[in-house]
Amino acid sequence: MPSTFRRSQSGRLVVPRYTDETPYAIIANTEDERDVEDQVRFEQRRKIKEIEHFVHSMGYKSIFDVCLDQWGIRDDKLGSEPECHIPSNVLKVLLRQLGIHSKAQVPSTLSDEICELAERIFRKEVEQLHVTPELRRPLKSYQLSDIREFSFSSCFGTITQTAPRLSRLLRNLFFLNVLNDNDEEEGDRLDGESLSDEDKYVVLKREKLIMHTAISALLYGRSTRINRFQGQMSYFLVASKTPKTVMAILQRLGICLPYESTAKFILPAIAQASRAELKQWTSTLPACLPVFDNADYYSRVRDQRLDNQTALLHRTVGFVAVNPVSASQSMFSRHDINEMAISEIDVGTFYPKPENLKQQRLAFEAGLYDGLNKYFKKELAAPNGAGHRKLRLSPFKFPTVYQIPVQKSKVFSLPAWDFNEAKISEMTQLLRKIMEELGYGEELLREKLVMIGGDQLTVRNIRYRPA
Repeated sequence: MPSTFRRSQSGRLVVPRYTDETPYAIIANTEDERDVEDQVRFEQRRKIKEIEHFVHSMGYKSIFDVCLDQWGIRDDKLGSEPECHIPSNVLKVLLRQLGIHSKAQVPSTLSDEICELAERIFRKEVEQLHVTPELRRPLKSYQLSDIREFSFSSCFGTITQTAPRLSRLLRNLFFLNVLNDNDEEEGDRLDGESLSDEDKYVVLKREKLIMHTAISALLYGRSTRINRFQGQMSYFLVASKTPKTVMAILQRLGICLPYESTAKFILPAIAQASRAELKQWTSTLPACLPVFDNADYYSRVRDQRLDNQTALLHRTVGFVAVNPVSASQSMFSRHDINEMAISEIDVGTFYPKPENLKQQRLAFEAGLYDGLNKYFKKELAAPNGAGHRKLRLSPFKFPTVYQIPVQKSKVFSLPAWDFNEAKISEMTQLLRKIMEELGYGEELLREKLVMIGGDQLTVRNIRYRPA
């Protein structure tokens, strides 16, 4: 008989358990899965009861009081705190239960402690972002490759790899239901249709771009040395002729660098690198295409004087382009043109043939279908048969005569010259300036042919006339 008794509801002394209790493992059916699960749960409850009884016998109310007492003890002789062994899944389960349990009330003090812990975790990730070399670029060491090889996707990938918890927090706070919200707001879609894969890709790309911009602005506010994103935006704004006042406001918002720093460091470095690369590239005599046009603008003057008056200024700007997958990889010569074939050109050369007429008809049908499908998408579903079953009109596609290879053309900007395109004498000087900029001399180009691109006025004033 046990030596301890307990009081029943009626006040009588009874034993806490049966005197001759049969173990559960003997009476359980080991072939039944439910009995096995009941036996496991019974053993777990028995062990928990024994642990609670032991904890109470030692003067503690719960196992948490034991942990708090253990963590509060400090060994003054050794000058160190006791080791704290916490399984990684214990706190995770406890916090998750507090978050999803309907009756769980989280005290404000516990919320503050959780926020402080999260702050320390995010601070460590921000410190790692601060020393990431991919997000930093000294202004004096800017190169042309920094602007040309910049990618929002790669920079955002660096941020998510370095600070995964911070990125996941921002996405869950602001972009968790962005696809569903956009799907519900689109009221012009047909019944049963949702966002297509292309639309979802656009939405997700926009989400990453906004997150990248926000994190980059916050990092730039913490330290101006984290300027990879701001340097790219500054070059884009200057190239887009953004006013200085606008750039000053965006610089205060952390979007770009100051205009003075961009003009002093980034633009000269990129211009020098572009000129050196252009000279090195044109030394191989590629089949390049210089293109230029006039840039006329009206210069207004507030206080007019004899030497400072309002006038229309004429400038000429252009660029040099090359197709890396072109069939002609070297510059043309005079032997590449068969001048005798000019005499064979007649009216039949320009008169459309039957295959040309067929191609034009298919192209017209495809263009007409695209217009109807854009504005009358619902009306294209025509009734068919007695049941009026809806059938869509089969789409018309543009015929493919020759698929132009998809490639990234090389483009180099040329300086702006003080020449008027309407004057043939100045166009002669302009052509010489372009060839000097490309590094070509008169002897080198004597037997070469350089194709020039432009509008009708450009071509008319620079075309070659034999003596």
